[in-house]
Amino acid sequence: MTALDQAVLMEVAAEWSHWTSAPAATFLVLRRRYRDVYYWRNGGEVDFVVLQAGRPVPVQVTWNKPLERHQKGLDSFYQAHHNAHEAVFVNATSFAAGLPELAGARS
Repeated sequence: MTALDQAVLMEVAAEWSHWTSAPAATFLVLRRRYRDVYYWRNGGEVDFVVLQAGRPVPVQVTWNKPLERHQKGLDSFYQAHHNAHEAVFVNATSFAAGLPELAGARS
């Protein structure tokens, strides 16, 4: 992670209360790490989906903890994608840590 990446992560984490920036900031981090970043909706929604080792990883951005709507989206997603990895929930803490669960190489 470059010094610029770290500075952006710290700034966004400090301003996580400005909720509208959280999904956009998460997208930017994901886009730097993954060639393709998807949105998924079908009976529920998943904020972002990336591929790791050819398998989808659902990513939900939350204020502080997962809500019922997040689980509804994941339930629908897993019905359609049986081989998907475990979901990653992004909140201010995990964002400030640099999203270590999604540190995979650019695919």
